[in-house]
Amino acid sequence: MSNKILLVTGARGRIASALIPMLRDRGYEIITASRHGGQDYLSYDILDQPIIINKISIVLHLAWSTVPRVSSLGRGIEWQEDLPLLIRLLSSFRTLRNKQLDPVQVIFFSSCGAILENLIPSTSAGKIVSEPAGWYGLAKLHAEQILQKAALEDAFISTILRLSNLYGYHDLANQPQGLIPHLVASALNKKPFVR
Repeated sequence: MSNKILLVTGARGRIASALIPMLRDRGYEIITASRHGGQDYLSYDILDQPIIINKISIVLHLAWSTVPRVSSLGRGIEWQEDLPLLIRLLSSFRTLRNKQLDPVQVIFFSSCGAILENLIPSTSAGKIVSEPAGWYGLAKLHAEQILQKAALEDAFISTILRLSNLYGYHDLANQPQGLIPHLVASALNKKPFVR
């Protein structure tokens, strides 16, 4: 049984629905949060309470309000909801968390396909620069940058998972699924991912 308490944002979503049962089976205590709260879910609006902030060891930040196809219709919801939520969450840990506690680990679920959609060779030897073509990829990349900056400034432990095609095709029922639970277990246990 683990003594770590995990906060899962986006807890009503598809990825969270795969992760939460697996983590509970492994003995983790889970605090679930979603945009609108409700039974068994905290609202994002109350996550800035010191009593909550000081309980949490690990944040699985899964909250994201759109998908690439919808996002491509125009810049908007990521900058209105997703990025401010991440900034507010990190700010709460920075200002409200008891400094005697271990740093919180924030695991952000990004998007490999959206961020690496447009790879451009750099003038630096062996470097490739990503310039996401769509709003979704730009917002995910910006979220990664926000988290990396906060980790450097505030001694967060940050992990960015750039995942792509997490579940495979729906019509391949005989193909094993479940990459996410294995990746998260590896990150939480600080072990390499072997599949």
